[in-house]
Amino acid sequence: MNVGRYSKHYKKQLVKLLNSSPAKVHIWDWQFQENESIVGTINNEPMAFNGIMPIKVWNSEETVDGFWSCDFFVSSDYRGQGFGKQLKQHLIEKSPSIVMSLGISDTALNVLTQMGWKTNTSVKSIRHLPKPRRFKDLLAMFVQTSNRLIHYKTPRRIHTDISLDSRLPNSYDVNSLWETCKHQYGSCVVRDHNYLSRRYSNFPNCNYEYIICRNKINELQGILVFRHDNVSVTLIDYLGLIENHIFKKIVKTLKRNFSHSIIKTRCSNEVLLSSLLSEGFYITRTQTRFAILDKRNSNSYLKNWFLMPGDSDGDILENAETIYATSTGVKDEQ
Repeated sequence: MNVGRYSKHYKKQLVKLLNSSPAKVHIWDWQFQENESIVGTINNEPMAFNGIMPIKVWNSEETVDGFWSCDFFVSSDYRGQGFGKQLKQHLIEKSPSIVMSLGISDTALNVLTQMGWKTNTSVKSIRHLPKPRRFKDLLAMFVQTSNRLIHYKTPRRIHTDISLDSRLPNSYDVNSLWETCKHQYGSCVVRDHNYLSRRYSNFPNCNYEYIICRNKINELQGILVFRHDNVSVTLIDYLGLIENHIFKKIVKTLKRNFSHSIIKTRCSNEVLLSSLLSEGFYITRTQTRFAILDKRNSNSYLKNWFLMPGDSDGDILENAETIYATSTGVKDEQ
């Protein structure tokens, strides 16, 4: 198998190979527009693919270039012949310092661990039910109440102005906030204005919304990215001070505005998890796998990760399917 860089003339064949849904086709160019992805061909026909989304990564000391690895696929006719490893090896050779994958299948996990990737199990799935809809929800409601009592902390009195907006704040405010709070994050994707704008504001048929928190002199303190439908709200991302009272006030605002909705998210940060538990959320059994390869053999990126749903390409596809269903009236069955 010949392995090389993706170009747009492969798109039609890859869409067919991956059996991509209409929603996936709609966002394909947005997701892979930077052409860093990898294609494996046999007789000039694509038989394997590894999608790539370039990012910058911060680890409390420095910023380095990195890749999110997503849409890893080998044709069923060529599986078990080492083509998956060949594709990943090419990815490693051509990648910058850090390569990561979140929301990994069993097949992909086996390939990655055999090639020396390290796994991280810190990502927790968490949700809040507004009321019981079925009998087994009663237990979840009991756990929610218990969490609220166990994790309660006396709130600090501090003036904040919190608002809902469909637009991201201006680049100066967002970048200033990132520079202020990045040292609290451990390792994470750089959440500056360039990243947030590309990831959320420029998403095709964008339906992301923001809860904005400012202090009494109008300085930006926090941005919560979320999306919602008629049933649920998903907390997608957070840029802001990792302080209990700031994040809690934002979550309270979200609960108040969507009081009849299930609220869900995934998070790896202990402070934010504690804040959510104190607001009556509970941790589910669902696990999200995260794997990382640091080509410099550094251990500094292997722990203390800040991860949320917006870091996963799973959210990208899920949201695309929601938008597709809303705009066409047809549920995407993929």
